[in-house]
Amino acid sequence: MAMGDTRDSCSGGATAGGPLGVASVAGMPAAPRELLRRLLCVEVPRGLICALLTPPGRGAIATIGIRGPGAAAAVQRRFAPLGRQSLAGAAPGSVLVGRFRTAAAAAEELVVGRVGPEEVEIHGHGGPAAVAALVAALREEGCQVLDSRAWAEATAGDRLTAAAQLAMAAARTERTAAILLDQCRGALVRAVAGLERQVAAGDWLAAREGLAQLLRWSDLGLHLTHPWRIVLAGRPNAGKSSLLNALLGYSRAIVFDEPGTTRDVLTAATAFDGWPVELADTAGLRDTSEPLEASGVRRAEAEIAAADLVLLVVDRTLPWDAALYEAVAR
Repeated sequence: MAMGDTRDSCSGGATAGGPLGVASVAGMPAAPRELLRRLLCVEVPRGLICALLTPPGRGAIATIGIRGPGAAAAVQRRFAPLGRQSLAGAAPGSVLVGRFRTAAAAAEELVVGRVGPEEVEIHGHGGPAAVAALVAALREEGCQVLDSRAWAEATAGDRLTAAAQLAMAAARTERTAAILLDQCRGALVRAVAGLERQVAAGDWLAAREGLAQLLRWSDLGLHLTHPWRIVLAGRPNAGKSSLLNALLGYSRAIVFDEPGTTRDVLTAATAFDGWPVELADTAGLRDTSEPLEASGVRRAEAEIAAADLVLLVVDRTLPWDAALYEAVAR
């Protein structure tokens, strides 16, 4: 993406060296300092920027953010409030209703919010054509149009916070959303800043231990937005489909006494203790010459290999099947 006139988010800001302090750690060796800069710092546009903040495609309402010097004035040139209050004179937190002039139509009635001194939001009709007309009008007023990732990086000021904001939009449960909200508020940035200080002080052992602790949480972090994959495996007619229905609380899979009812992989989404989970019911594992069932067994084996957790379902009325356990464990 061409950013035009930009500045480095780590050079300047409220504290010396920017929000992450990468440039200000004089004692840090050049190599790790440059690595941190590449990993964390972003190029922030200096001028006026805008982006679609709601998902693209058809919808009732679309929200477009505008930020930068003269944001209110740029919108005001196209916006005529229905009341006496002008957007340029409105205090942050104000909401105005009015008509916005675009090239595609005489005017569209919409809502404009003054988010901050240099930030405005437009809430208009969500159709793709209406959104395109609004974005085109803002581009004519000098706005650089960004995608959602570039907007998050430009407004957050660092890659970690921006990534947390984008991930939060994909959170499926309150628990994972709360964890990601903590990341949006700087939890990981503060942890990285602590590692910075340790490296700058030459305390490499403490920095290594701190980094190892962060890495231990990485697998958990990946599942804040991607569900854990739990595969139900076992012999035919062991009760896998019945267990799936019981875990879900409704009838998702067909249950029948005849072995081999499940041929394909059947999945369903749910949550356990606030964590998103995808359950997969699979064909019963056994040697078979029937082509369709054999295909289902191969798919079951592939699911087992890729699972985060395999629940081995057994019929307690039958002797323990050590060969099945060893096959699944492999």
